Amino acid sequence: MAAIQTGLMRGAAEERIRRVLSFHSRVGEAEAMAAAVPAVAAALAGDDPELYPSACRVWAD
Repeated sequence: MAAIQTGLMRGAAEERIRRVLSFHSRVGEAEAMAAAVPAVAAALAGDDPELYPSACRVWAD
């Protein structure tokens, strides 16, 4: 799941996409993705703060 989130966030950052909507075949997958997005955002922003937004600017519901 982290690889999918990283790819999604990288693509969004490179293309300057501000909002993303994702669809999942299972509710559990959607909940897991939403729960992990802030941590992935924090790790990416720590690695490359020039490309990725800070974790406080990324949220998932």
